[in-house]
Amino acid sequence: MSRTHSILRGAASCLLGAITAVLIVFWIRSYFIEDMWHRPDSGWEYIKISGGVISYRLEGYVDSAVPWQHAKWAYEGWRGHGWRELLGFGWHNQSEDHVFNASISFGLLTLSTLAWPIASLIGTRLKLRQASAGHCSRCGYDLRGTPERCPECGLSAIGPVQGPPAWSAPRFFRSRTIALLLTFLLMGGLSIDLLNACSNPIEKVGEPDKPLPEYHADRPFLFIHITPANSRRAVSGLILAIYPDGRIIRVTSESTIGESYIRGRLSTENLAQARRMLHDSGLLSTKPGGVVVVDGGAEHVGIRYEKHVTSWAHTPGYDYGPVGSRITQLKKNLLALPLEDPKPEPPQEWDRWPTEFYEGQNDR
Repeated sequence: MSRTHSILRGAASCLLGAITAVLIVFWIRSYFIEDMWHRPDSGWEYIKISGGVISYRLEGYVDSAVPWQHAKWAYEGWRGHGWRELLGFGWHNQSEDHVFNASISFGLLTLSTLAWPIASLIGTRLKLRQASAGHCSRCGYDLRGTPERCPECGLSAIGPVQGPPAWSAPRFFRSRTIALLLTFLLMGGLSIDLLNACSNPIEKVGEPDKPLPEYHADRPFLFIHITPANSRRAVSGLILAIYPDGRIIRVTSESTIGESYIRGRLSTENLAQARRMLHDSGLLSTKPGGVVVVDGGAEHVGIRYEKHVTSWAHTPGYDYGPVGSRITQLKKNLLALPLEDPKPEPPQEWDRWPTEFYEGQNDR
């Protein structure tokens, strides 16, 4: 091995070690702060770091000249990453709708960048062990018969070495303390990922025997609304919202969205039934998100547990996967629940996107 090659290997090992340290810092940060770089345009493009995962999403067509904007907010816990994303990578490509998703976990990235430094560390330890056992530290040849010089590679035990010296890892990576620290941080990050994947507090909303935690009196724990397509005649507005104390606001019928609403209350039995309907719909065990058509309207379902809101969406009539059918069935069942003391509700408050309902999902 030439000396130049040896220096380049050492420099690469140091560089990878530095990259590993940076990845670990961002990995830990992603459980406290969520970062997003996005380009709003006629479409939507963003890169997000959250909960141990780096994700990229592209919807529609985005002008590359549009500058990136940065936003950040407090990490609110489980974000619905699947096992494939947390343990490796994931992707989804819906070419006909111009939607592309890709994600990779910090665990996989960190393991990739640590591979070479770890291999170098192991190689150095093996060479030192060989030398102490009477073997050549460069090629491993048995030197018990020729202790002065290795007949295989020419390495001299005394005097100047013939040929380039054996390469060893930089001193930084030969430190047992540093190696143990990096291993500890790596295992800690993986453990947090696995715990987040195993625990989904949103599922408790579908268990009527468990009380809903108090957060804000005017924030429903379940709501459904629809956003319009790119048309002046498109329907837009709230469909229904159910509060922890049993209050409910909903449309008079699906044909009057944005125009006619009633306010009432669900009995204790019907409130529990609404939570069972949510559980039985299968939506809580479905990965958040969904597929919507760029030029079509979208129905959104939001579920709140404490400060965190998880949401699903689909475009009616363009259902890909189980999300659409589950939203449709859940909406139908909830609208059929009987109300106590129903009264007319002014529609002016509910013919828009309910920004306040999502408080906690995008706190900045």
